[in-house]
Amino acid sequence: TIDPDNDTKQIKLTTSAQQIGAIASINTTVTPDSNGNINLVAGNKNITITPNANTIKISATGGLGLETDLTTLNAGNWTHGATMTLSQFMDGLQVNFSGESLPINLGTTPGEVFLVAAKIPIDLRQSLDNPFNTYHYEYLPGNVVLENDGIASFKFREEDLKPIQAYLEQILKLEQQSGRTSLIILVQLKCDFIMDTNGKAVDGHHIGGTGQSGIKLDGQPYGLQGGLFESWFYLTEFITVDRTRSNDIANAIRENPDINITGLRSMLGVGLRPELDRLVDEGRIRRDSGRRYTVVS
Repeated sequence: TIDPDNDTKQIKLTTSAQQIGAIASINTTVTPDSNGNINLVAGNKNITITPNANTIKISATGGLGLETDLTTLNAGNWTHGATMTLSQFMDGLQVNFSGESLPINLGTTPGEVFLVAAKIPIDLRQSLDNPFNTYHYEYLPGNVVLENDGIASFKFREEDLKPIQAYLEQILKLEQQSGRTSLIILVQLKCDFIMDTNGKAVDGHHIGGTGQSGIKLDGQPYGLQGGLFESWFYLTEFITVDRTRSNDIANAIRENPDINITGLRSMLGVGLRPELDRLVDEGRIRRDSGRRYTVVS
């Protein structure tokens, strides 16, 4: 919007990030060159221009990239910076995508795009006589599945469930012995490689740790394609045998033979897999090749 002021001979130029596509905010007075041309670094604030010619050519440069219609994502079944039990974690993680350009495309190697890692201590105190641990992130094996247009899931392979569970339990115990109460799980989505139906990368910028991606400028959503979405939460509990829970699961299977875990979750909630594994190991229930459950007579 250009508002000339005949009294002061100044022109007030109002721009928006949507019009210019800029991140920077500028509020300044700019003098044209001898040809009456003005080059602006685009912004989202008011700019006052003092011309020295009868005509002024205004062109905006810099700050390109902001868009208003990009697909975004949010942490589906965890809260950034909060806690999660190990049993819930073993059920896998879910990310929700939202926007008008679904479905999204995770590419040909989704396991390199949606990553889950545990922050593991490297205990060198005994060999180096240090009073502290150092850490590194170990990426956990799993399958990444696009369940529908707007949901992507990270799930552990069936054959990996028990060894991963045992490993994480062991690390949790070591952390508690060192006076700490949790184990950090890091979730990463490489949004430079996640595309929507318009061929645009998902806006993965996780500003402020809200659990929701996307850039806002002056309270308005202005997306920037790509970016690394990072979030983390804390595993704080060991898996314990809950006979009441196990009995509820067995009774639900008895009343609904050949039920799968999705059906059980709809009745009993999440975090069932460890109890189901125990019931199978104890011979109380049977799991067939299609991962359906029946009670052993």
